Amino acid sequence: QLSDVLKQKQIELPYLLKILSVNSALSIQAHPDKELAKKLHAADPKNYPDDNHKPEMSVALTQFKAMCGFRAFDSIATELKSEPEFAAVVGSEAASEFISVADTADVSEDVKKEVLKKVFGALMTQKMEIIEEQLLKMKARLESATSALNDQESLFLSLYTQYPGDVGCFSAFLLNYVELKPGQAFFMAANEPHAYLAGECVEIMARSDNVVRAGLTPKFKDVETLLNMLTYKTGDVQMIPANPIQPFVERYTPPVPEFQLDGIFLPSSDAIADLEPAQGVGMILVISGEGWLSEKGSNTRFPLYSGAVYLIVPGTEISLQSTGSLFCFRSGTNQM
Repeated sequence: QLSDVLKQKQIELPYLLKILSVNSALSIQAHPDKELAKKLHAADPKNYPDDNHKPEMSVALTQFKAMCGFRAFDSIATELKSEPEFAAVVGSEAASEFISVADTADVSEDVKKEVLKKVFGALMTQKMEIIEEQLLKMKARLESATSALNDQESLFLSLYTQYPGDVGCFSAFLLNYVELKPGQAFFMAANEPHAYLAGECVEIMARSDNVVRAGLTPKFKDVETLLNMLTYKTGDVQMIPANPIQPFVERYTPPVPEFQLDGIFLPSSDAIADLEPAQGVGMILVISGEGWLSEKGSNTRFPLYSGAVYLIVPGTEISLQSTGSLFCFRSGTNQM
């Protein structure tokens, strides 16, 4: 087992690496920072099994759809003005205060965050009968619309089909909606709301399994914790560029020390990528194609094929060679 190898070699693995294949929307969630993670774990280890934070980065393998972070402040105000059911489920007081702040010049970011928290809190704690009533009204109105729906309205209907009666359907009007092309990547910091909607991606994160959920899920929800932990920052999703570092290799560098990813594409037979040692422990994850993995100075080769995973101990120089074409990722700790 991997845990036995890590223990034997006294290696600390600071990250988790996995592939996600999303066929239906995953829960609206956020991951606590280190300080909150320790408190949650101490108070409720069953639902919060780790005392570590969980920032994460996702690299799209196919077209990948997600909701990530709160939209620009003015965009949310526009939705409250134009979508009557959304305003109704939030409640007139919270909606009116938010719109008033949006229409006022030179308002501080702290004030904006405060009213956004009120809107999101009012939505997530609204009575179920009001939520269901407004969901049905919006669904009926949008399905009978004679003009084209915007992205948020289309997303609402998609979420409603998957989770009828769930307050999370209204998150379509609050959170950024992004569609990534293969190779594009984004970063989610601790205490930021997100939900993955469709597609496949490689995801890497700090080693933790703590998830605070509030919608689009039948699983355990902790709405109060989520409302209090979020930063309520607004604006664009934090994209992570793929920076070429050598032929056939591009690096994704997030703003955290625990992890980074190298995307490696060898396009033709006998193409070779000689890789310097990754900082810390590394892993090779093969997405497609075939080839060989070897260690510098060794005649031993290991086969590479779709789904193959290898642990690379610290300080190891490796070489990858394709026998047609090869697409894989190498993980490591951040060398920023």
